[in-house]
Amino acid sequence: MKEIDVDCDVLIVGFGPVGQLLSILLADKGWRVVVVERRTEPHAIARAVSFDGEAARIFAAAGLADELPELGELSREIEFHNGRGDVLYRSEPAAEGYFGWPDSTSFYQPDLEAALIARTEQFPNLSVLLGTEAVGVEETGEHVDVRLQDGSRISARWVVGCDGARSFVREQMDVSEQQAGFSFDWLVCDVVPHEITEYRPNNLQICDPKRPRTHASAGRGHRRWEFMLLPGESPSEMNTPDYAWKLLAMADVTPENATLERHSVYKFRSAFADRWRAGRLLLAGDAAHVMPPFSGQGMCSGVRDARNLSWRLDLVLRGLTSDALLDSYGVERIDHLQNSIELAIKLGRVICLTNEKLAAARDAAMLAGRARGDVPPRPEDIYWPIRKGVFGHADQVTGRLVPQARVASADREGLFDQVVGTGFVLMTLGDPAQCVSPESQEILDSLDALVVGILPPGTPRDTLRPGTVVDVDGTCSAYLSGAHGEAVLMRPDFYAFGADEINDLIRQLATELNLVLREDVLKVG
Repeated sequence: MKEIDVDCDVLIVGFGPVGQLLSILLADKGWRVVVVERRTEPHAIARAVSFDGEAARIFAAAGLADELPELGELSREIEFHNGRGDVLYRSEPAAEGYFGWPDSTSFYQPDLEAALIARTEQFPNLSVLLGTEAVGVEETGEHVDVRLQDGSRISARWVVGCDGARSFVREQMDVSEQQAGFSFDWLVCDVVPHEITEYRPNNLQICDPKRPRTHASAGRGHRRWEFMLLPGESPSEMNTPDYAWKLLAMADVTPENATLERHSVYKFRSAFADRWRAGRLLLAGDAAHVMPPFSGQGMCSGVRDARNLSWRLDLVLRGLTSDALLDSYGVERIDHLQNSIELAIKLGRVICLTNEKLAAARDAAMLAGRARGDVPPRPEDIYWPIRKGVFGHADQVTGRLVPQARVASADREGLFDQVVGTGFVLMTLGDPAQCVSPESQEILDSLDALVVGILPPGTPRDTLRPGTVVDVDGTCSAYLSGAHGEAVLMRPDFYAFGADEINDLIRQLATELNLVLREDVLKVG
């Protein structure tokens, strides 16, 4: 790769949770990262209140594994009630789910951001410039000059906009926004109860046509109430402390038993940018997409963006592949994101009904489903596959998330990522030492890929060879057996690249990534 004299490898505009996470993932790979944020201090209010097991796995991979248990609480039961109090729907996320972490964690966002910021401070190659606003962008061939409000400039190989729904970077890219046609105003109230109270259910959606409303955990010691504005109600008139307390009184929340941290009217809407890359400018998080909060996937989608983009930028910056790899970032994420948006809208159409007859029909249908014993979807049922992008030959695991379970090495036991590591990971049953050809090993070495043999539960740990682990509860073995291939290759974002014969799988990876390697290496036998 030609050396270009620049101030940093990647400049990130915006220092919310997605910008924080992306900066960590890139700095951890050794790249020089600069973040500019127009605010003079981190955002002190919560926006998101929950994240799923996939996001937890990504946060853990970014170095927060030890902090996660203290940063939130298991979301516990989630119920939908109608206006009469009948239970229309109920689910209860597992404490140890598909990814080894809780299926849903309720959290207080300032605490999470404080942990992410503390992590950023561990990298000497990562600089965060608060109170610094980007006001101009000029792309000059192989780098970008970003002009700041004080007239100074920062040059970077790549610029990523993580700067929210009113993104400055997106404006410079001249991209179109795809609207999903679903929009309602809601008053959001964040509250701190004066006494510790156990709420049952812990998260409640009241589908009352007289006033749709939500009550949810916002992390330990914090609660959130949301009230939909009805036709004819003005956002400016509703967005006052007096009106907030009036609505909170419906839930017996008063100034005598709680503190109102904040209140704000938000327009719950769905939209996404039709392109996430223009030259050396890229988008992630709310700069690329917004959605209603009903499925709890807004911030989670931004977390996925950061993980998906970070490993691509790493390979491009290392000169292992061309920047064409970045084109598939938006392709993959838009394809996947639309599932999250569709689910949020589907739930919104259930929740936001104000027509009494339509609400009664909804109640009848949902109550009938409960009477039949219809089973709510499992969390892994909405971890949708990616249908197009950087993957091997199509099979039953390709493009799907790989589960995480507990494994044991010779000296430790824990979740797979914390014991084995993360990145490109080739997993096979038994010891793979004799199965990887020298050419395949060179490809894996160029990617810093890990090769792991999964041994059956009960295998004595003192007999383990390097590169093997014991499958503590049989989860990994069952997954690999069901994949119907000699090995499964997992990407750094935990999606399965594919399952196949080991050396053929590695050849497919080199081809899909268009790796810059010797010709004889690419002819893997």
